[in-house]
Amino acid sequence: MDVIDRLQSAVSHQTDLNPIDRLQKGVRLVLTEVLEERKELEEMLKMKIEVSPKGLLAKLRTQSKIRKKRELIQNKLFLNQEVVFQLACLSCYLTQKMKATKDYIAILKKIKHPYIDLIIAYFEEDPSNYQATRLTVDKLAKTLMKRSDFTTEMEAFVFSIRSWVYGQQGDVAILKELYKNLRKRLLETTNVVEIFGLQDTSCTVVWWLLQSGVDSNINEMIDFIEPYIVKYKFYFSYTDFLNLKGAVYSYFGDNVTSIACLEELKEEYEKYHDNYRLSIAIGNLSESYFIEGKILRAKAMLERAINLYNESTGKWPYLYLSAIGDYYYLTDDPRAEESFLLAYELQKKETSLFKAFILYQLIHFYLRTEQLEKIPPYLSEIKSLAKELQTISINALVDYLLGYNEMLKQNFSNAIKYLQSSLELGRQSRDFDMILSSNILLAAVNLQRYKLNEQPAILNSVLNYIDTAIQLAVENKHNQILSLGLIIRALIQARKGEFKQASKDIEEVKRIEKEIDYEKWKEDLAIIEEQIKKAESEGKMELDLESVFKYILPQFKTLLSFKLAERKPKETSVLGVLIITESGVPIYTNLGSNLKTDKMILSGLLTAINQLSESIVEGKDEGRLREVLYEKFLITVQPIKNGIVAVIATEATAEIRLWANAIAERVVEVPVVISQLTSKLDGEIGDIITQMKIK
Repeated sequence: MDVIDRLQSAVSHQTDLNPIDRLQKGVRLVLTEVLEERKELEEMLKMKIEVSPKGLLAKLRTQSKIRKKRELIQNKLFLNQEVVFQLACLSCYLTQKMKATKDYIAILKKIKHPYIDLIIAYFEEDPSNYQATRLTVDKLAKTLMKRSDFTTEMEAFVFSIRSWVYGQQGDVAILKELYKNLRKRLLETTNVVEIFGLQDTSCTVVWWLLQSGVDSNINEMIDFIEPYIVKYKFYFSYTDFLNLKGAVYSYFGDNVTSIACLEELKEEYEKYHDNYRLSIAIGNLSESYFIEGKILRAKAMLERAINLYNESTGKWPYLYLSAIGDYYYLTDDPRAEESFLLAYELQKKETSLFKAFILYQLIHFYLRTEQLEKIPPYLSEIKSLAKELQTISINALVDYLLGYNEMLKQNFSNAIKYLQSSLELGRQSRDFDMILSSNILLAAVNLQRYKLNEQPAILNSVLNYIDTAIQLAVENKHNQILSLGLIIRALIQARKGEFKQASKDIEEVKRIEKEIDYEKWKEDLAIIEEQIKKAESEGKMELDLESVFKYILPQFKTLLSFKLAERKPKETSVLGVLIITESGVPIYTNLGSNLKTDKMILSGLLTAINQLSESIVEGKDEGRLREVLYEKFLITVQPIKNGIVAVIATEATAEIRLWANAIAERVVEVPVVISQLTSKLDGEIGDIITQMKIK
C-alpha cells in the first residue's frame, strides 16, 4: 500500500467531527507507522551477517548479495526518510499551535531536520521568554536557508513563524519587511503550499500591525490579501481572515460590520465542529456585544467560549476566565472571585505580561469590592513582577493599583500622586485603557476631596476627568462607558446647578440604554433621574456623603470594570501650544507653520483664548478644562495657577485633552517672575511637544 492509500485509510478511520482533526490525526498515525518502519530498517543495517567459509567464490557471491541487500535497505531508508519528512511537514501544517501536544512534539523530535526543529521551536514557545524563542527561530532559519533542500514552500512557513515571533515582540520593522516579501511572492507563485504559508503570514502580520497601533495602511493590506483568500479558500486562512476582518472593522470603529464578520466566522467553525477556534470566535464576539451594551448576552457567550476551549484543548483559557470575572462582578454573580483566582492559579508560576495582567485584574476586583485584607500578597507579587518585566504598561498598572488602594484608605494626596503617574505612563505608552481608568479614579478621588472643603475648582477637576472619559467613550463607540460617564457628569452638573446640561446628559443616556440589556442599570438610571428632577425643583442638588456613596461611587466602580476595545485613535493635527498669563501675555509659544505665517488668525485665536480663560481662571468654572471653536480651529484650554495652557488643533480629541493636562501638570503655575519659568520650559515639556508633532 502506497503512502496516499495509507493516508486515506488512516483518515477514514478517525472519528472526530472536525475534518481537520481527522486529517491531522490520520497523517500523524501514518507518520508514526513510517517512523517505526525507519527504526526497523536502521536495525537491519546494524545486523551482523555471517559469511559461509565454503570456497572463495561462494564467499564472494555471498558478500555481493550482502552488499546489494544493504544497498536495498539503504535505498528504502532514504525513501523512508523523505516520506517521514513530507508527512511531518504536512502534519505540522495541519496542527494548530494550541493542539501541539507533548506526545506529538516528541514524535517530531525524531526527525532530524532544521525545518522541523524550527516548527518545534514555534510550538514550544515559552510565554515567559519570547526572546529565547526568537533567537532559536532566527538561528534555525539561517541554518535552513543555507541548505540545498531549502524551498520556497519552506520559506513561506519560515515567514509565518517569524511573523508570529516578531509580532509577539512588537517589532514593526520586521513585520513590514515580511509583508513586503510575502506580497512579492504572492504575485509570482502558483505553488499552493507556498500560497497557504504566505496567506497565514499575511493574516499574522496584519494582526500584529493592528495591535501595534502604528500607521501601516491596514486597509490597503486587507484589500491586497482578500482576493487570494477568497480564490483558494483554504480553511485555516479563510477563517483567520474573517477573524482578522472582524478585528480590523472593530479597530476602525465599525462594530456592526465587525460583529457580522465574527458571526460568519462562528457559523464556519460550527459547520466544521472546530471547537477550539470556535471558542476564540465566540470570545471575540462576546467582547463586541459587551461594547454594544449586551452584557448578559456577552456573559453567556463567554461562558460557552470557556467551556468549548476546555473541551477542545483540555486547558482553561486564563484570559477568558479573567474577563468573565469582570462580567460576573458587573452582574453581581458570586462566581467572580473564583474566576479571577482560577486565572491566577493557571499563571502563578509564569513570569509574563499575561500573569501581570491577571494579577492586576484580581487585585482590582478586591479593590472594587473593598476586600483590602486580601490585597497585600498579590500587590507585593505584581510589584516584584513589574521590576522583573521592566515595561511601562506594567509600571502603570502598579501605580494605578497603589493609587486605588490609597484612595480607599482615605490617603487622597498619595492616591493622586500614584494616579497621576499611571496617567502619565499610560499617555507615554498610548495605553488608552490605563488612561481611561486613571481619569475615572482621579475623578473619584477628587470627588471625595470635594466633600472635605467643597471648593468649586475641585468639583471642576472632577468634571475634567469625567469629560475625558466620556470623550474616550465617544471616540471608541463604547456604550456602557459613555452612559455611565454621562450619569456621573449629570449628577455633578446638577450639584453645580447646571440642570439643563444635566438633563441633556440624562436624555442621551436614555437613548443609549435601549441598546443595553441589563435591567439593573436601567433601574439605577431611573432613580438618579428622579434625584436630579427633585434637585431641579428645589433649586439645589445636595451632594452629601450619603448621596456620593449611594449614587455616584457605585457608578465609578462599574465604570472601572469596562475596557476599551482596540481602536484606531482619532486623528488630529496640533497647530500650536501657548502658555499665557492670567493677564493675557503669552510667555511660551510653539506654533506650526500655518499659524506663524497668518498673523490675523493668530491674533483672533489669542482673543478667543483670553475670553475663554476669564471664565475658567475664577468663578464657578474655575479649574475647568474647556474647548472653544474659532473658525476652523479647536482650542483646548487648561487652567494653571496664574495662567492657562492652550492647545490649538484641528479637532478636540481625548488625546488633545491629555496633552493639555500633561503640560499643566508639568508647569503647575506661572510664577511672579516670569523669566524663572520661560528659561526652563523647553526642558520641562519638550518631550510632550515632540510627541505632539506640531504642524
